[in-house]
Amino acid sequence: MGDMEELGQKIRQARLDRGITIDKVQKSTKIRKKYLKAIEAGDFEVISQEVFLKGFLRVYANYVGLDGQEILNEYNELIDLRQEVKKGKTEIEEDESTAEKVLCFISNHLMKIVAAVVILLMVFLGGTILYKQGIIGNLTQTEQSNMILSEEKKDNTSQESVSTGIEADTNKQEIKVKDRNTEPSKRNITIKVLETSWIKVVVDGKIVLEEMLSSGTERSWHADRSVEFLSANAAGVKVVLNGEAFGPFGRQGEVIERKFTLKSE
Repeated sequence: MGDMEELGQKIRQARLDRGITIDKVQKSTKIRKKYLKAIEAGDFEVISQEVFLKGFLRVYANYVGLDGQEILNEYNELIDLRQEVKKGKTEIEEDESTAEKVLCFISNHLMKIVAAVVILLMVFLGGTILYKQGIIGNLTQTEQSNMILSEEKKDNTSQESVSTGIEADTNKQEIKVKDRNTEPSKRNITIKVLETSWIKVVVDGKIVLEEMLSSGTERSWHADRSVEFLSANAAGVKVVLNGEAFGPFGRQGEVIERKFTLKSE
């Protein structure tokens, strides 16, 4: 049995010890049965979003009498361990792959390298013979003339390049324009719970709520830029933003995520 399966088995055993059925857990927590079964089986990949998985683990563990935070800590440790093992395997595979590529390159190019060495030796020997016959002397004068012309041409080209570079820098002026938009006024955001639901709320990038709320509960905040809203029971929650109501957002037990972006007038 794997570590994740053992963690799920711990929650399942706690439920059985208390004589609680899966159906009763679903009714009380509003977490869908398929997610509860996945947790007990250690098959956490069924719950695609990590934030919901962690919320479900904490809520389910607390419901069956376990320490929800302790269960969540165990889960995080198992995830870290898996990532370390996976990273180690990846590094070994990369090292083996690099060694294979080097050996393959040497094998494929060995004949080419040998042939190149032979050609260089032949050129060297041929050059030595020509030099002794006085031919290299004539070629050297011609090469020197070509080198002088080449250097002059290179200097001219370099000067042109420098000039062009100055023009390019001039064309790359950065113009900064100050944003004269006024700051938006505070917006009021209210969460109204119609049915017991696990809810997470992020206001302006800061988590302000992450817990199970019972029916009839209302929570309010002020927002400047954005509000992110996540719920494990789409039918059980409404959002009121500056007097405008949104929701319910779906079926009972349906996992949903909504983001409200606030714009200045």
